[in-house]
Amino acid sequence: MIMIRSLCAAMLIFTAWGLGPQPLAAAAQAGDKQAQASIDGKALFEGTCAGCHGIDGSGGTGPSIRQQAATMGADSIISFLKNGFIGSAMPTYPQFGDARLQAIVDYLESLGREGASLVTGDPAKGKEIYASSGCAKCHIVGGEGGNLGPDLSRIGAERGVAALRDALVQPGANLPLDIALAERAPYTAFVLYHAVTKDGHEITGMRVNEDSFSIQLKDANGKLYSLDKLRLQKLEALPGKSMMPSFKDTLSATQINDLLGYLASLKGAQ
Repeated sequence: MIMIRSLCAAMLIFTAWGLGPQPLAAAAQAGDKQAQASIDGKALFEGTCAGCHGIDGSGGTGPSIRQQAATMGADSIISFLKNGFIGSAMPTYPQFGDARLQAIVDYLESLGREGASLVTGDPAKGKEIYASSGCAKCHIVGGEGGNLGPDLSRIGAERGVAALRDALVQPGANLPLDIALAERAPYTAFVLYHAVTKDGHEITGMRVNEDSFSIQLKDANGKLYSLDKLRLQKLEALPGKSMMPSFKDTLSATQINDLLGYLASLKGAQ
């Protein structure tokens, strides 16, 4: 009886203070909202996403994701961040929990409402520069061109202007990720390697595939080599190197801007 009276007295006190069961639940909900509001989606994005997708989401080693919130929807993005999907080289973040993942999505939605990076070059002139510079020997646009480098048919939708400019002036410095090798993601594509066989034969080419025992390289002429690592006396990556030439000293600033204008206009079938 004493215990029951004590509990009743405690309930009366809590009710008098406005701390009965319903106010307590409301306070807890308010605390949850306050905690959610305190999560900085921008900081989370910059710490986990910007390294690949760019500080403004417009692309870097990974593709532009500025419009993903609008095209995929918040629930799909959160599911992707938690679970990923087959064929993607992107890591997952289930440890973040729903609140932090939602904060990232909220920030991503804000990026989609902002204007894209300004393109000042003339796309028509840029297309002429693309042709005269021999870009089609290595790159495909609309099903036409070579396959030594990446397909550029949608490059304007997948990379921001800053990333495209970097690729033109220092092509080996910021190579994209290779989603075809997702089992060891993130795995950089188009890395240049130099190999020397035990009989002294030297091969320089881009890595197109690799496992524990072999590596496949493609040279500047498009010839493919499959090399047994145990039969090599030397195998080394060439950081910062690329088969693609830099246009920093061969094109003027105006020509580079025009070429950027053309590349930024390539968004595939609309």
